[in-house]
Amino acid sequence: MEPTASSANTLPPGSRLQNYRIVRLLGRGGFGVIYLAIDVSLGHRVAIKEYLPGDIAARADDSRVRPNHNDHAQLYHWGLDRFVKEARNLVRFRHPNIVRVSALFQENNTAYMVMDFEEGLSLRQYAAVPENRTESALKGLIKPIAQGLSEVHRQGFIHRDIKPGNILVRKDGSPVLLDFGSARMASRHATHGLTALVSSGYAPLEQYNPESEEQQGPWSDIYALGGVLYHCITQKDPADSTQRSLAIVNGQKDPLPSAAVSGQGAYSDAFLRAVDWALSVRIADRPQMLGDWIPALFATDLPPDASVTTQRLLDQQTRLASTPSDETRLEEQNWDKAMAAAEQRAAQDYSDTNARSAGVGSSTAPQRLLAGDAARNRHRFKVGGLLGLALIVSIAAAIWWGYEQLNARFESQQAAVNAQKIAAEEALAKAESARQEAISVVTQQRERDAEQQRLGTERQVAEREAERQRVEADEEASADKARQAEQARLANEKKAKEAAEAEAKKSRDDAENRRKQETLLDDVTSAIGRSDFTAARDAMQQARALGIPNPRIKVVADDLRAAVENAKVPISDSEFELIVGEFHQLKEAIERGDLARIERLTNGGDQFTLFKQLIDRFERLEMSITDIRARDADKSIVGTLTIERMIRSNGDRATPSPSYQNRTILSRREAGEWSDIIW
Repeated sequence: MEPTASSANTLPPGSRLQNYRIVRLLGRGGFGVIYLAIDVSLGHRVAIKEYLPGDIAARADDSRVRPNHNDHAQLYHWGLDRFVKEARNLVRFRHPNIVRVSALFQENNTAYMVMDFEEGLSLRQYAAVPENRTESALKGLIKPIAQGLSEVHRQGFIHRDIKPGNILVRKDGSPVLLDFGSARMASRHATHGLTALVSSGYAPLEQYNPESEEQQGPWSDIYALGGVLYHCITQKDPADSTQRSLAIVNGQKDPLPSAAVSGQGAYSDAFLRAVDWALSVRIADRPQMLGDWIPALFATDLPPDASVTTQRLLDQQTRLASTPSDETRLEEQNWDKAMAAAEQRAAQDYSDTNARSAGVGSSTAPQRLLAGDAARNRHRFKVGGLLGLALIVSIAAAIWWGYEQLNARFESQQAAVNAQKIAAEEALAKAESARQEAISVVTQQRERDAEQQRLGTERQVAEREAERQRVEADEEASADKARQAEQARLANEKKAKEAAEAEAKKSRDDAENRRKQETLLDDVTSAIGRSDFTAARDAMQQARALGIPNPRIKVVADDLRAAVENAKVPISDSEFELIVGEFHQLKEAIERGDLARIERLTNGGDQFTLFKQLIDRFERLEMSITDIRARDADKSIVGTLTIERMIRSNGDRATPSPSYQNRTILSRREAGEWSDIIW
């Protein structure tokens, strides 16, 4: 399954499913998603497949999976029921080269299949390295995959989604077939209308029609395995089977170049022919079982269409691997049959020897022969009389000699029979010894196999324990690293907070000191105005002691210094007359309504605005200046400006209220210069 960018329909990292914590998304397919998760009880990683057919269902805000529409409800629950049943069947598979399904549970209105988490490179990545796609390397990878797959086929299942991305090569170089969530029981029952599961280039034509499941079988997985080898050989995905079928039906050239042409020179002819055989478009032209195809794939010069009908090589290897004692029992049975045959042949030889002995030299043969001779002699005696006596004696002697000869021959034959009997007994003894030796060899082999199996089991247990400890160490190291990172983060946050608080305090203190400094500088200015130079110096010293950079300090200090220097020089008569003259110019400018001159002589301000309004409202203002005096303390000349009368254009006269009839006017000498009239 290929990862996707969308995560809106998946469980977020950190989600809990029973004893499992989701770490991240591993991949997404048409019928579900696969997560990497941690078994929090045992502390090891697992892969969890969630039933989530994206075409008809989606995840709600409460994490539950629901059909998109009421019309999809029946189809959704049918698929869910099938997912559960298939997981219960797949959990029976136990083979080192197929991913193991370890658990099944239902939650969130859907089901979850827990599988071993395998690490390594996909075959697509692994075969990108040239030395990993030699013929010997590919055979070493495809054989254990085929052995595991043959066990799946033996139990009535087919995988249906074999492709380079679903074959993982572990760090030790061993392959494992993944994503058995797509496996289906190979049956002839009609299926519901779920979308057909196909991987372009690796799915045979029969998989494109979900209604023709009866046409699918082990030959469908063999087509996909052929496509995997084709990809490794050419580094290209095979042409889609629908395109190939359409071209062939229309009498066009197959768009898939044969492996025999593409891999010529780099791979053996038998190997390439076997790949092309697996990729046959028609089902009937393909190998029907892995036991038909694998011997052709590994043959040195075997025609790819030579069907192995008497024995399924992979099935036998899988069966012997799963029950190690079967092979030794078979060998023992063969030895027993051989020993029984040897005993039967020895017994037959002994029986034949006795039969031959009985026919050639019986213990009663001399007596029968002697009885016959006596009868004939008696007849001759009657005929010959006494003259025949000598002949009788001669005949008797001849008969006796013949008897001795026959007896000697019988004893010789009896000795031969005894020798053959002894030889047969020795043969039986040797056969028994050979049988006992064979039983001993088989027993020793059985003990060695059992010891190897025990050692293998112990090694697997040790490896699993080492892997568990490694995972625990990795998890603990990760946890320590996370804790350290969290502690560092908290420490940094604390430092940052303290620094921010210190900076804020400093800012507040600086602001407060700046405010105090401004107030003190205002006090200096005010004291200068009052010619209270002692208070001005104290306030200036306090303003400087606050340590706040402020350009106004220099300005005010210069003002203070100039005021002090100015205070040392008395007001001269000429200066007094100059300022008094300006006071009278101001009086005349007001009486004449000369606003420009008024603005030039004074510092403006509210008084200027007031007199501007009065000049606009009255024809003439009658003014007077009194109480002019010089003040050496602050080096100023002060007078009182009085509005005597306000005359309108019609001759009416008005006298202002006392609140603004009189106003103080002054001019101050600062740094040797007299200021404008201040009023």
